[in-house]
Amino acid sequence: MRIFPAIAILVFGTVFPRGAPQRQEDFKAYARSLEMARKELARRPGSPALLGVLAGVHERSGNYGAAIEVLSDAVSKHPRRADLLLRLGSCNLGKLDYLAAVEANTRAVSLTPREKSAPARLSLARALAGLGKHAEAVGELKLVIELGLESAQVFYSLAEAQDGLARSLRGPGGAPEAVALDKEAIAALERAILFDPAHRSANYLLGRLLLRSGRKEEGKKTLERFRALQRSNEEGKRQAFSEKMERSSSRLEADTALELARVRRE
Repeated sequence: MRIFPAIAILVFGTVFPRGAPQRQEDFKAYARSLEMARKELARRPGSPALLGVLAGVHERSGNYGAAIEVLSDAVSKHPRRADLLLRLGSCNLGKLDYLAAVEANTRAVSLTPREKSAPARLSLARALAGLGKHAEAVGELKLVIELGLESAQVFYSLAEAQDGLARSLRGPGGAPEAVALDKEAIAALERAILFDPAHRSANYLLGRLLLRSGRKEEGKKTLERFRALQRSNEEGKRQAFSEKMERSSSRLEADTALELARVRRE
């Protein structure tokens, strides 16, 4: 079972080489976290909340297969637990199994009161976008925002889905709708950058859409800002990498302890 590259991915989204001592500490933290969760499960066998904690240990360590195995069994016994379905959808997204993620998140949405459904709808939208179902993803993301879940990443995801839909419509007869979608995507990206001016992906996509819309000077300036952010990110990443890696193992155990404490209070 190779968990270490996945742990690096969770920190930066990219695999970086890691030294043997750090890999050993990662494995020990993973094992200790599993032991903590399993001890609680031994006291309360079959607890759906504790099964979710156990799956969360696997998920945060990048071992999506083990997490999905735990969650699939838990969901079969507790089919109306939206929290388990939401975590299952997240793990399926981690494995890029978009069909399974759509199924799990659709069920989670159906079991959640509308006013509390934004997290499940956001995960569902990401899975739909992964399948190229951009129109459905746009609809879910607009509802996520309507329900009050706003962030740079949410607005970026909306713009990305709108851009995908616009590209699918370009051609004879579809150009007006594509132009309108470009304008909506630009507005969403401007909102994303208001939340987080350093959001690199939002700056890149905004620059590209501005150029495509004929706003060349604005587009060039935005892409220059993206390149400056990219350079700054690379420098900061090299400086912070070793510190983040040292903290990642202890964070896994701390997160597990927090989840267990929450379950005990329920």
